[in-house]
Amino acid sequence: KYALIMVSKVNSLKEKLQGKILVTGHTGFKGTWLTLLLQKIGCDVVGISLPPEKNSLYNILERHSEIEEYFVDIRDYSNLSRIVNLIKPSFIIHLAAQPIVSFSYQYPLETFQTNVMGTANLLNIACDIGELKSIVVSTTDKVYLNTETHKSFIEDDPLFGKDPYSCSKVAAESVIAAWRLLANRKTQIA
Repeated sequence: KYALIMVSKVNSLKEKLQGKILVTGHTGFKGTWLTLLLQKIGCDVVGISLPPEKNSLYNILERHSEIEEYFVDIRDYSNLSRIVNLIKPSFIIHLAAQPIVSFSYQYPLETFQTNVMGTANLLNIACDIGELKSIVVSTTDKVYLNTETHKSFIEDDPLFGKDPYSCSKVAAESVIAAWRLLANRKTQIA
């Protein structure tokens, strides 16, 4: 019974996800799993990412060339624009980021350029694609003001960053809010 319910849910999801699904950060841990799962249910998935790190899950699972993929830095507006416009995705799942807190202390400018301007670049390019239906941008619990009360965060909690990584992700949240106002009416940004 459970298997039939799952098959039904997968088929329903696959029907809703008609068209190309672009996953940024597809060589990262979450991106590797997401592209694998989307591919397994029969979705037309495309990846954009930096090249994978040596011991990454992407390399361990031998994912190279398993999907249509492009290696481009999301900070490079002209190359990103060229590739996204070539793909013409119906959906974008934006996972690409500089996610390492310790790295953000050593390289704060690179962290802000990737997490803030990389997101702005992608949203600006994406909102001009006529086929695009929705964009989902991955975030982190590090965007919320942590009062050390050990309660779970909710969407309406105040945003606050105290280190370069969390500050860059709070700034990315502001970029997303701005592009929601700029996006054409048929493109949803979550």
